[in-house]
Amino acid sequence: MQTRKITIKDLARQLGYSPSTVSRALRDHYSISEAVKTKVRLHALEVGYAFQPTDAGVPARQTQCSVSVVVTPENLRDELLFRTVICEIEQAFYRRNVSVHFLIARPQAALLPQIKRLRPNGVLVFGMVDREKIAEIAYSGFPAVFFGTMTQRIRANRITVNNYMGGFEAADYLLRQGHTRILFLGDRDFSDDVRLRYEGCRDAVAGKNGCLTSAQDAVAMSMTGAVEIRVQRLQALLTCAPKPTAAVCANDRIAFALYRALAACGKTVPDDLSVVGFDNVAQCERITPALTTIRIPTAEMAQEAVRMLLAQIQDPHKATVFVQMDIQLVERDSVRPLAAPAKEE
Repeated sequence: MQTRKITIKDLARQLGYSPSTVSRALRDHYSISEAVKTKVRLHALEVGYAFQPTDAGVPARQTQCSVSVVVTPENLRDELLFRTVICEIEQAFYRRNVSVHFLIARPQAALLPQIKRLRPNGVLVFGMVDREKIAEIAYSGFPAVFFGTMTQRIRANRITVNNYMGGFEAADYLLRQGHTRILFLGDRDFSDDVRLRYEGCRDAVAGKNGCLTSAQDAVAMSMTGAVEIRVQRLQALLTCAPKPTAAVCANDRIAFALYRALAACGKTVPDDLSVVGFDNVAQCERITPALTTIRIPTAEMAQEAVRMLLAQIQDPHKATVFVQMDIQLVERDSVRPLAAPAKEE
């Protein structure tokens, strides 16, 4: 059954504004405050309102196609994962003879005026850009694709990874190795990605009558990518009953911090605690013991994001597309079997 399209009147009723206020907010009219514009855009994005501006400000077809790639300073500095993906995106556009200019999304800096000055054919938003800027770009009128952004609650052209299944596979692997008491290390409130990874772990463990402990208060995560493991809290978790024998980390950076924290406690991986990460960054193979982790297909995702945006540029009225890429467990040396590995059915 086809769902009825959301209208301006629906948004107005849901938000308590007049239809004219909602319409002007979506069209970035000078008479509407930035606070109201942000509120309207976010709500419209989350309920799936299809916005078709009468004057998008998008340049007419040109010989040379150009795109703006929006990233955060933290993404650019992150040599473990994000910078590698950004390079993949840049190369994918260049191979298609598309010129690229990068825009840095800073917390207090207006982003849309910069995009309008550049007048690209489309916009690719990558990484940990805040929801307000995502909504602003989604309703700017420029063809846009969102790649690996922090929130799952947007109905726009978006590509991400199957975070839930990644968490499920990580925990299921540990269960098949005989581990029934598992820690999840990661702040579920940090992003929807971390929350979904936790939920996958939770459901896998519950299905096998295991015990999952969320060690949310043992990990501090920041937008800069920095991770802190609170060693005293970790020690308490490792000695409480039932004592965990393995940990699933929300990303590889947390896993590396866990290695260091365990060493500070006089413990080792995997003899005292088996560890599974998430991302499969290059350092996973160099650390000792090499880290078992969930591989995110970053190169394939970059290629698909570029293809999606160019298709949207060719036809701005294409239906909204959501692509969720599969994950893969990469088995290395950081998990110690407690029993003969269970056979998969």
